[in-house]
Amino acid sequence: TLETNYFNTIAVTEAFLPILTQSAPQTATKRARVVIVSSRMGCFDWAKITGDALAALSDPKDLDKITAISTAWASGDANTGLSDVAYSTSKAIISAYGRILAQRLTKDNVPVDVIVTCPGSTKTDMNPAGIKTVEQGADTISWASYSPTVQTGKFYGHRTEVAYDTCDISLMGKTVDLD
Repeated sequence: TLETNYFNTIAVTEAFLPILTQSAPQTATKRARVVIVSSRMGCFDWAKITGDALAALSDPKDLDKITAISTAWASGDANTGLSDVAYSTSKAIISAYGRILAQRLTKDNVPVDVIVTCPGSTKTDMNPAGIKTVEQGADTISWASYSPTVQTGKFYGHRTEVAYDTCDISLMGKTVDLD
């Protein structure tokens, strides 16, 4: 889970950034976008994140530190402050990466926005109890790729900005009218 949701997401994103940067429109209203799929299940209370990990993820600035904590956790270190729930942990740290990347690109004047999204409780093979259809779960992710109202570095669920650090998961089960 950590390999897929964190390390591989970063590797693919960083590999595509030069291409996005070169092809990005140079206007304030039209910019290239990276849309990261995370989850409200990665909020700090739900994921039971504490200590150094909580400090690193609450105000993420140091990707190397977050990666070091994540690597130690993946190696079995129980003292990292990360939860023993792999999915929630991986989503908490990929959300932090999204924030760090947005800050880095803004600071470097790179015309690429970074949007972090949550599809909500979507019925899939991995989550047969999900409430949303795959199409409904994909709605916010797709919307974030083109909506003029999203802002770089923000987290969105059900087409609504939500806080990174709270566990209000009320939006996870809401469905979207796709008609």
